Amino acid sequence: MDQKNLDAMLRLHSMWLGSGRCHGDRAIAYREDLRGINLSDETLREAAMIEADLSGANLYGTNLIEAELEGANLSGATLTETELTGADLSSVDLSGASLTATQLDGAYLEEAILAGASLDCTNLKGATLKKARVGNACFRDAELEGANLSGADLRETIFIRTNLRGANLEGARLGRTIFVDSDLTGAMLAALQMESACVLDAPSRAKSGELPPEFLEHCGEDLGQVNPALLNEEDLTPEGISAIANAVFGK
Repeated sequence: MDQKNLDAMLRLHSMWLGSGRCHGDRAIAYREDLRGINLSDETLREAAMIEADLSGANLYGTNLIEAELEGANLSGATLTETELTGADLSSVDLSGASLTATQLDGAYLEEAILAGASLDCTNLKGATLKKARVGNACFRDAELEGANLSGADLRETIFIRTNLRGANLEGARLGRTIFVDSDLTGAMLAALQMESACVLDAPSRAKSGELPPEFLEHCGEDLGQVNPALLNEEDLTPEGISAIANAVFGK
């Protein structure tokens, strides 16, 4: 899509929203090539960008509430402080994307790919991440209360100061997974696929109360040789996550 058509689409979408959906046109970019596009701070609420290529796009602060983005490629995109409440991101590729302080409460991310994504202060309260591939990512100061992570691949994923109260992790795949100062109170942990040892540190255990014995028997408390400063490193890369996992579990 060239700049002229993009500008026209944004103008008509703004008119559509402002007129209560009576005038203008809804923004529709089905399978469009939007690689590297700058849509920061734009209002694209309820837009449809199904299977669009938005890899490397700048969507900083963009309003995409209730947008339809199923199957889109958002790998490496900047979605910092983006509003995606209630948006449909089913089967979306978010690998390596920046999702810092992104609002994804109530969003649909079933079978989405979040490998290597930056998830600091991300709000995923009540979101659906069923069968999502999250491995080699770090949730830090994130909100996942009531989220559905059933069947998700959480191998080599780190949860730091994350709220997982009442989250559904039934059938999730865990291995070299680390929970640091996180809250799993009331989490659903049936039929977990514990492929290797995990760590649930003492503060997490204290916050979470009673947890299923079959879960705890696979979880140690020791973070090994991990430097605490590394857990708070500003940009915790996938390589940094692997380094933490190696320090705890060995290579």
